[in-house]
Amino acid sequence: MTTTNYHEARQAAQADANRFKRPMGVEKALEYGREVFRVKMLLTDPTKRFGWELRCEVVEPDNV
Repeated sequence: MTTTNYHEARQAAQADANRFKRPMGVEKALEYGREVFRVKMLLTDPTKRFGWELRCEVVEPDNV
């Protein structure tokens, strides 16, 4: 998911994290000259994350 609203992206990331029972990432990026927030699935093992996965906000599921 990509949106220009941080709060919308954060809510979507929390909903996906709860649904899939795995961490999601909210990444701030420039896309065609505008600021956007992307929601993407992260690896469950933090030691194997690299690149954008280290710079994004990690959203953990509520009930693990």
